[in-house]
Amino acid sequence: MARGAGGNLKCIVSGGGALQPRLARVFWAAGIPVMEGYGLTETSPVIAVSGFERENNFIGAVGPVIDNTEVKIAADGEILTKSASVMKGYYNKPELTKEVIDEDGWFHTGDIGEFVNGRFLKITDRKKEMFKTSGANILPLRSSKTS
Repeated sequence: MARGAGGNLKCIVSGGGALQPRLARVFWAAGIPVMEGYGLTETSPVIAVSGFERENNFIGAVGPVIDNTEVKIAADGEILTKSASVMKGYYNKPELTKEVIDEDGWFHTGDIGEFVNGRFLKITDRKKEMFKTSGANILPLRSSKTS
């Protein structure tokens, strides 16, 4: 428990946006576990979440994929997921549903990611910010000053 936070704090949960790795390291060094999670409303909402224990965390990644959920990385880097918790579709919007759920049932998140150490899902970008050319997919340059 972290005395500097009143003595009752057991962990911090982060979601909804990227947590700077530097900040996560500060909390872990202070003995405050940081649990990061990732998901969308359409995925009810969690796809991956780090655990309370240090071995189930990788700073800079959102954690392992939760039980009963499949995740794969598409050829263009997009994170795809499939599970019983993924929505069936947008109400009365079949065309919009077809844009995000493919014929094999994979939900296309619109996020770009990768697996670290074969286990921890790391979000690296948004697909909408990607430029497509005839030869490659190009992501805009970003500052790497998060470490």
